[in-house]
Amino acid sequence: MTNFIIFALFFAAMWLVILKIVSIASGWQMLANKYMASGRGEGKRFLLAHASIGSKSAPANCGGLSVTVGARGINITPWPPFRPFCPPLFIPWRAVKSAKADKFWLVPCGTLEIEDYFGLIRLYGGAGREAVSAFEKFRVRA
Repeated sequence: MTNFIIFALFFAAMWLVILKIVSIASGWQMLANKYMASGRGEGKRFLLAHASIGSKSAPANCGGLSVTVGARGINITPWPPFRPFCPPLFIPWRAVKSAKADKFWLVPCGTLEIEDYFGLIRLYGGAGREAVSAFEKFRVRA
Protein backbone atom coordinates (compact mmCIF):
# COMPACT_ATOMS: atom_id res chain seq x y z
CA MET A 1 0.00 0.00 0.00
CA THR A 2 2.83 2.40 0.79
CA ASN A 3 4.35 1.86 -2.66
CA PHE A 4 1.02 2.74 -4.28
CA ILE A 5 0.76 5.97 -2.29
CA ILE A 6 4.31 6.95 -3.23
CA PHE A 7 3.60 6.17 -6.88
CA ALA A 8 0.33 8.14 -6.84
CA LEU A 9 2.01 11.18 -5.29
CA PHE A 10 4.93 10.96 -7.73
CA PHE A 11 2.55 10.62 -10.70
CA ALA A 12 0.47 13.61 -9.57
CA ALA A 13 3.58 15.73 -9.05
CA MET A 14 4.98 14.83 -12.48
CA TRP A 15 1.61 15.51 -14.11
CA LEU A 16 1.55 19.01 -12.63
CA VAL A 17 5.17 19.70 -13.60
CA ILE A 18 4.53 18.62 -17.19
CA LEU A 19 1.35 20.73 -17.40
CA LYS A 20 3.23 23.76 -16.06
CA ILE A 21 6.02 23.33 -18.62
CA VAL A 22 3.54 22.95 -21.49
CA SER A 23 1.52 26.00 -20.35
CA ILE A 24 4.65 28.16 -20.33
CA ALA A 25 6.24 26.77 -23.52
CA SER A 26 3.06 27.03 -25.58
CA GLY A 27 2.28 30.56 -24.43
CA TRP A 28 -1.03 29.47 -22.88
CA GLN A 29 -0.23 31.39 -19.69
CA MET A 30 0.56 34.51 -21.72
CA LEU A 31 -2.79 34.20 -23.51
CA ALA A 32 -4.58 33.56 -20.20
CA ASN A 33 -3.15 36.74 -18.71
CA LYS A 34 -4.87 38.70 -21.45
CA TYR A 35 -7.81 36.54 -22.56
CA MET A 36 -8.99 34.49 -19.56
CA ALA A 37 -12.61 33.40 -20.03
CA SER A 38 -15.25 34.47 -17.54
CA GLY A 39 -17.97 32.10 -18.76
CA ARG A 40 -18.75 29.23 -21.12
CA GLY A 41 -19.45 31.31 -24.20
CA GLU A 42 -22.27 31.10 -26.68
CA GLY A 43 -22.16 29.56 -30.12
CA LYS A 44 -21.38 26.28 -31.79
CA ARG A 45 -19.69 23.90 -29.34
CA PHE A 46 -17.09 21.24 -30.17
CA LEU A 47 -16.56 18.95 -27.17
CA LEU A 48 -13.79 16.76 -28.62
CA ALA A 49 -11.60 19.41 -30.18
CA HIS A 50 -7.86 19.21 -30.82
CA ALA A 51 -5.48 22.12 -31.29
CA SER A 52 -1.83 23.06 -31.65
CA ILE A 53 -0.87 26.14 -29.69
CA GLY A 54 2.48 27.88 -29.66
CA SER A 55 5.37 28.56 -31.97
CA LYS A 56 4.88 28.29 -35.71
CA SER A 57 7.41 25.49 -36.17
CA ALA A 58 7.04 23.44 -32.96
CA PRO A 59 3.65 24.01 -31.30
CA ALA A 60 2.37 22.14 -28.25
CA ASN A 61 -0.39 19.71 -29.18
CA CYS A 62 -3.48 20.06 -27.05
CA GLY A 63 -6.10 17.36 -27.13
CA GLY A 64 -8.99 17.23 -24.72
CA LEU A 65 -10.43 20.65 -25.47
CA SER A 66 -13.91 22.06 -25.61
CA VAL A 67 -14.13 24.84 -28.19
CA THR A 68 -17.07 27.22 -28.61
CA VAL A 69 -17.18 29.48 -31.65
CA GLY A 70 -19.63 32.37 -31.53
CA ALA A 71 -20.40 35.87 -32.73
CA ARG A 72 -18.21 37.55 -30.07
CA GLY A 73 -15.18 35.24 -30.30
CA ILE A 74 -13.84 31.82 -29.49
CA ASN A 75 -13.74 29.98 -26.15
CA ILE A 76 -11.07 27.32 -25.68
CA THR A 77 -11.42 25.23 -22.52
CA PRO A 78 -9.21 22.28 -21.58
CA TRP A 79 -10.89 19.28 -20.02
CA PRO A 80 -10.50 19.22 -16.20
CA PRO A 81 -7.44 16.87 -16.05
CA PHE A 82 -5.55 19.29 -18.32
CA ARG A 83 -6.79 22.53 -16.73
CA PRO A 84 -4.20 23.18 -13.99
CA PHE A 85 -2.06 26.08 -15.27
CA CYS A 86 -4.20 26.25 -18.46
CA PRO A 87 -7.37 28.19 -17.59
CA PRO A 88 -10.16 28.59 -20.15
CA LEU A 89 -9.57 31.27 -22.78
CA PHE A 90 -11.94 33.65 -24.52
CA ILE A 91 -10.38 35.33 -27.53
CA PRO A 92 -12.58 38.05 -29.04
CA TRP A 93 -12.57 38.42 -32.82
CA ARG A 94 -11.04 41.89 -32.53
CA ALA A 95 -7.88 40.25 -31.08
CA VAL A 96 -7.54 37.87 -34.04
CA LYS A 97 -5.27 39.34 -36.73
CA SER A 98 -6.00 36.61 -39.26
CA ALA A 99 -7.81 33.30 -39.63
CA LYS A 100 -7.32 31.02 -42.59
CA ALA A 101 -8.06 27.49 -43.68
CA ASP A 102 -4.73 25.70 -43.67
CA LYS A 103 -2.97 22.37 -43.37
CA PHE A 104 -0.38 21.41 -40.78
CA TRP A 105 1.42 18.13 -41.44
CA LEU A 106 -1.24 17.39 -44.11
CA VAL A 107 -4.07 17.73 -41.58
CA PRO A 108 -6.74 20.37 -42.34
CA CYS A 109 -7.02 23.08 -39.71
CA GLY A 110 -8.04 26.65 -39.09
CA THR A 111 -5.00 28.78 -38.24
CA LEU A 112 -5.53 31.83 -36.05
CA GLU A 113 -2.97 34.57 -35.56
CA ILE A 114 -3.57 36.50 -32.34
CA GLU A 115 -2.53 40.09 -31.50
CA ASP A 116 0.53 40.35 -29.23
CA TYR A 117 1.15 36.58 -29.25
CA PHE A 118 4.32 34.95 -30.57
CA GLY A 119 2.65 31.82 -31.95
CA LEU A 120 -0.41 30.49 -33.68
CA ILE A 121 -3.51 28.61 -32.64
CA ARG A 122 -4.39 25.79 -35.00
CA LEU A 123 -7.81 24.22 -34.49
CA TYR A 124 -8.29 20.92 -36.29
CA GLY A 125 -11.42 19.54 -37.90
CA GLY A 126 -14.84 21.13 -37.53
CA ALA A 127 -13.73 23.60 -34.86
CA GLY A 128 -11.10 25.01 -37.23
CA ARG A 129 -13.52 25.30 -40.16
CA GLU A 130 -16.11 26.99 -37.93
CA ALA A 131 -13.53 29.42 -36.48
CA VAL A 132 -12.40 30.56 -39.94
CA SER A 133 -16.00 30.95 -41.11
CA ALA A 134 -17.04 32.87 -37.98
CA PHE A 135 -13.95 35.13 -38.20
CA GLU A 136 -14.90 36.10 -41.78
CA LYS A 137 -18.53 36.64 -40.76
CA PHE A 138 -18.15 38.45 -37.41
CA ARG A 139 -14.73 40.12 -37.54
CA VAL A 140 -16.06 43.54 -38.56
CA ARG A 141 -18.72 43.54 -35.80
CA ALA A 142 -16.48 42.52 -32.87
